[in-house]
Amino acid sequence: MSEPRGGRHRSDGQRRTETRRTAGGRGQHASARTSRRGRAAAVVAGILVLAVGGGYAVQRLVSDDGAAQAAGAPCDPATLSVVADPAIARALTTATAGLAPGADGCVSVTVTSQPSTTTAAEIARAEGTGLGGSLPDVWVPDSSLWVEKAKATPVGATRLTGDATTVATTPVVIALARSTATELGWPDTQPRWAELAAGSPGIASGSPDPQESAAGLAALLAQTDGRSTPEAVAEVSQRLTVPQAGGRTPAQLVADGTYDAMPTTELDVLTAQTAAGVRGSVVAAYDPALGPALDFPMLLLTTKEGPDTARATAYAALVRALDTDAARQALTEAGLRTPEGELDDSFGAELGVAEGDLVDGERPDGAQVTAALDSWALAGRRSRLLVVVDRSGSMRHPIPGGSIAKSTLAQDSLRRLVGSAAPDSDLGLWSFTTNSPGDDIQALVPLGRLDATVGSVPRREALTTAIGTLTPSLQGDTPLHRAVIASYASAQQDYAYGRLNAVVIVTDGVNDDPGQSISEAAVLSQLRQLYDPMRPVRIITLGYGPEPDLASLQRMADVTGGQAFKGLTEQEASTLLATTLAKL
Repeated sequence: MSEPRGGRHRSDGQRRTETRRTAGGRGQHASARTSRRGRAAAVVAGILVLAVGGGYAVQRLVSDDGAAQAAGAPCDPATLSVVADPAIARALTTATAGLAPGADGCVSVTVTSQPSTTTAAEIARAEGTGLGGSLPDVWVPDSSLWVEKAKATPVGATRLTGDATTVATTPVVIALARSTATELGWPDTQPRWAELAAGSPGIASGSPDPQESAAGLAALLAQTDGRSTPEAVAEVSQRLTVPQAGGRTPAQLVADGTYDAMPTTELDVLTAQTAAGVRGSVVAAYDPALGPALDFPMLLLTTKEGPDTARATAYAALVRALDTDAARQALTEAGLRTPEGELDDSFGAELGVAEGDLVDGERPDGAQVTAALDSWALAGRRSRLLVVVDRSGSMRHPIPGGSIAKSTLAQDSLRRLVGSAAPDSDLGLWSFTTNSPGDDIQALVPLGRLDATVGSVPRREALTTAIGTLTPSLQGDTPLHRAVIASYASAQQDYAYGRLNAVVIVTDGVNDDPGQSISEAAVLSQLRQLYDPMRPVRIITLGYGPEPDLASLQRMADVTGGQAFKGLTEQEASTLLATTLAKL
């Protein structure tokens, strides 16, 4: 096998030697840490609680002076809540069990599983917006890429001020059907993702959504050489398939024959085979362009109250507990590598992965991550969007200080969206006003895939034509509340799992609907009845100029976990749609 990522393979003798060392410690990397781990003993008095739907575990770490408490006498523990990516949550629970007593006090630790991108969004979001609940004390995402995403907002940056501790690693790889890999010369030749994604004949390649998957984000950065402009991402997106996975991982999609090649993690390649009993069906190709391994950073969140000695002490106990031989063994037996890159000797060639240490590459900086995610949100992210545009008379006027009609700003933004969106995204267009021919609320183009047709007309063409009809009604009022309810009820149909489902409302005013007006209280009540947390459709409201009531728009959005934005200047309004999609 060639040397993946510039890494090296050890001889059998070297591996056997390391295995013997690991039986009494951690291998060749252990000696530098032995004394530190000796001071770091902690114990978990095995309390395991399984919660329906979310899954969490509670562990109790007690000190030497708490040995009697561990034997039966209760202690009054400091509680430390940990939210971890699903890829490591179960192993993290196991890793904090059965440890020897130490000198770390009495600490109760809960481990909850939640996707890294979800937690990153919650950390980045200001308190009191959206549907986010309370934040954890500790966060363990699968990659520092999500830390960069969370820190992209001022709020997120103030919450993530401490240093991260790497708990484990797993390389980013290409999951390949073994037969496909063999045809491509594997293992002597390691296939490259850029070539596969460009369209290799007879090979079905797909990618996980970069907004949801660190491996998918790494692949996007590789395809654009780290320069992820909207134009570059749009070009990549047009030839890339992003499947609706239905809960299956990339390696599982390869194992069941849905795809021949997908970027994912080494951990996924291992677990997909062992869990399904299809050992040997999938292999990992190590493409250096996919960047460094996922690093599972562990961070203590900073609260608005400032430093907390008790939390800091509890966190230090958790760090030390995870730096023991027993904890590392639990993580590596789950298919993860150590922070130094060592893979458990029970995994290897039979399961199609590299057995030697792998050398890490350079990590993308925060600006590269933000640019890639923003560009993907605009030009690549697969979504199901129903855009609903205000055509009231006031839309014919410019924003104060500007020279372009608000309706023109909206039309130009929509044209850019339609032109750059991926072919397998869903898009629809409605409008609303009064005192104009036809219904007050009009479905101009129904929701559907961009690469499909509306009648005999390609949907992209139908949308472009409909955008040209979004001229304001001279005497038109603003039936905003009726439009919100009607469009939201319609968007609930044919939900697209694994994608952003949203209704985007574009308006320049407040609800003004003489004779048929619905109160805000009634709108909020109906939205609460329509909202389905298992099939969440968000309301995103965009206000053009100073007239929209942002507080009212935010209250409607909040019911659905959405957000409200306002463009007070012509420049802000002209980019409001693009910048908003980048934040979702």
